[in-house]
Amino acid sequence: MKCIEKVKITRFILTDTWLRIVLQGFADESEAAYGADVYLQCLYQNNSAKVTILASKSRVAPILVISIPRLELCACVLLTQLVQKIRSSLRLEISDIVFHTDSTIALAWLNTPANHLKNFIANRVSKVQRLTENCCWTHVPSHLNLADLVSRGLSPRDLPELKLWWSGPSFLERGELSSGPGPPLKNESEYSCELQNGVVPEMPISSICGNTNSDLSFLSDLLCMMSGPLCASELNQAENRLVGMVQGEVFSAEIRDLQCQKGVLPNSKLKNLNLFLDSYGVLRVGGRLSNSDLPYVSKYPVILPNKHKLTNQIIAYFHLKNLHIGASSLLHCVRERFWPLNGRSLCRKIVYECIVCFKAKPVVTSQLMGSLPRDRVVPDYPFNCSGVDFCGPFMIRYRNQRKGVLHKMYICIFVCFLSKAVHIEIVSDLTSEAFVATLKRFFGRRGKCAKLYSDNGKTFVGVNQEIKGLLKLVKEPDEKLSGFLSAEGIEWKFIPPRAPSFGGL
Repeated sequence: MKCIEKVKITRFILTDTWLRIVLQGFADESEAAYGADVYLQCLYQNNSAKVTILASKSRVAPILVISIPRLELCACVLLTQLVQKIRSSLRLEISDIVFHTDSTIALAWLNTPANHLKNFIANRVSKVQRLTENCCWTHVPSHLNLADLVSRGLSPRDLPELKLWWSGPSFLERGELSSGPGPPLKNESEYSCELQNGVVPEMPISSICGNTNSDLSFLSDLLCMMSGPLCASELNQAENRLVGMVQGEVFSAEIRDLQCQKGVLPNSKLKNLNLFLDSYGVLRVGGRLSNSDLPYVSKYPVILPNKHKLTNQIIAYFHLKNLHIGASSLLHCVRERFWPLNGRSLCRKIVYECIVCFKAKPVVTSQLMGSLPRDRVVPDYPFNCSGVDFCGPFMIRYRNQRKGVLHKMYICIFVCFLSKAVHIEIVSDLTSEAFVATLKRFFGRRGKCAKLYSDNGKTFVGVNQEIKGLLKLVKEPDEKLSGFLSAEGIEWKFIPPRAPSFGGL
């Protein structure tokens, strides 16, 4: 603490003869921390400059160990936030803002579109690109990176005499904005490992060459030597050439017969596909769609063998291109251009082996159901144990009335617990007398039952007055209904709340 008392910071940072002002920011990291420094560079007419430190900030590295390039990117984010705060606080006209880092990987990420990177990198790159849209990022050697002092730590005893910390590197005092062009990216593996896999994958030809003849190796080498983006015609030619080579290995007998103007042999598994060879020598499926408006590749899809690496990669390509669709939709999309043998089985295999689809559709455990009640499994005559419920009201018009006045009526439903048979009775109103009459008609038709189950009142919360009347009838039977049930020896029970399946159906 006594050493810190000797540290003095000059608050006056400008002179009267400055030409323009530049903010210079430095970012660096270490395994323990990362930090950022911001300096004010006042440029004069004699190509000299005065450099003064404005602010510095550091952060402890996360407990979860991450790579050094990722920490460097976190330092870049910290630097941009610090510069943004300083820029909004200074009441000066800032002509330029220059950011420095000694990480070529972080610079490569900052020059890459954020949507091509993985989430951790993309979120920080997009933030830096948004805050430094009109600024410049340059490379600085590690021995000139002032933020290295922040990330690695410095003793307070050495701080007052450290000119590099207070005045910046020598190239800033000479009026230069950067230390020169940086070195090329050497460690491309750390850069490329953070690239986001696109939604539409590529089908690498080199991975297919192991299962085919040496002509495919020539085709792979030829495509690798080509520079610049491939046009559509070149891709179609490469596709036709590749498919033709695979067909020449698997369907050599069929191709030889078609070239000799012979039909396909009866024992061939392709005899029912009306095969023909197109102008590229590719085997295609014929059909009855020659007069349709479909594209040529849809009218005559290309034959693909069922046990070949090319077929699996093409189906996987369509599966990812169409956002992990199911097997049936995948087969439909593939058959718009190709006709794989045993295509349905291959599509099911690709979907089954897809890790993303497996995670998106996990196997959900189902509730283990309890044993059925005794009244449902012990043999007995129909409707000996029944469930009763009401529905309605329904508006009816009596046939013998000339004016056709509408009347309310209700339906009483009886369900046999054992056979699931249903008996329906019409009820004129919601009185006990009407329900007793309904029970008498039911007993006269189906025989007297021993047990009756009805709904619990908690399932009727918030319903209208009509249903409340039904509830009152079955939940709170009056003396007439209770006396009738007791006299007939019928046991009345209520099912659990919110469990309509207990009522028989």
